[in-house]
Amino acid sequence: ISSKVKVDEQEHDIIVKLMPFIVREHYMSSFRSCSSLNEVEDMYYSVVKEWGYRTLFYFDVGVYLYKRNFANLGIQIMTNIVETELGNVQYMRLLAFQLEMFGLIDYAVNLYERVMKTRTEEPQSYRDLANVLMKRKNVDKKDVQNALTHLTHVIQGDWDIRFTQVEAIALMELCRYSKDIQLQDIVMNDKLWNMLQNYDIPINLGMECDIRVVLTWDADIIDLELHVIEPDGQHCHSFHNHTTNGGILSKDMGGGLGPECYMIRNAPKGEYQVQVKLFASKGRTVLHGVAGMIRIFSNYGRTKEKEYLHMVRLKDDKEITTVATITVS
Repeated sequence: ISSKVKVDEQEHDIIVKLMPFIVREHYMSSFRSCSSLNEVEDMYYSVVKEWGYRTLFYFDVGVYLYKRNFANLGIQIMTNIVETELGNVQYMRLLAFQLEMFGLIDYAVNLYERVMKTRTEEPQSYRDLANVLMKRKNVDKKDVQNALTHLTHVIQGDWDIRFTQVEAIALMELCRYSKDIQLQDIVMNDKLWNMLQNYDIPINLGMECDIRVVLTWDADIIDLELHVIEPDGQHCHSFHNHTTNGGILSKDMGGGLGPECYMIRNAPKGEYQVQVKLFASKGRTVLHGVAGMIRIFSNYGRTKEKEYLHMVRLKDDKEITTVATITVS
């Protein structure tokens, strides 16, 4: 995106509606009739005997109970997902994103840090941690400096070919964050300052846009796709990644994990449908499925910027589901 492009600073009225994701496993029906903490605990210890062998049982039940205002018990149960299979990075990513959705940023940071230490060969590990650190911005823990370092590492890194163009998305986010930090934060960061001094990489590009949607997922090798249907019917996807309305979709990450990013700067009025498609699983989703993790931004980079987090789980190849509608008025 050229810095010479005139940026539209107008903030539009944008309504984001997330489609509910309902877990339809048999064990979930047991908890819907419980009204008290004692009933929930009794039901859990009864049902876990039959379903405890399934790792996602703990996650599904824990998330449901947290939303039912049994927060402490919900967290206790859902975190079992990373204890039943120690070192399983897929489950750590899944739990980290869910905790971020709940606003439990410290817990999320801890898990993203564990993922990064385990998967140093994957740029997504650094990017995920950087973005959540920019939410927390703990001065004592140098969150901003660490986030800048991680994003710079993604931009400069020599990554596997299946992660091509992840650098561009990280650069977009670095440009966005540069608006909210002090110049001294940039100068103090040796890795970032060295990049700016030695390479023609500007970080003052205008990143403002009406809609930004980012899809990531928790499993490697599997291919998820981000689709957006614009108000006039134009379908933006990996084989048609530019629309006449100005919508643009980043490179298809067929090798797994994402991110895939859709942006439109001056969105025409009307309803946008955001969809996620499981294009190819290579047989890796039979037991657990793959979790698609969606971040939707309205008025991205502007004063009234809002972020919406959502998650869906898909199992069958070619399965496609609408995860949100976005109405611009």
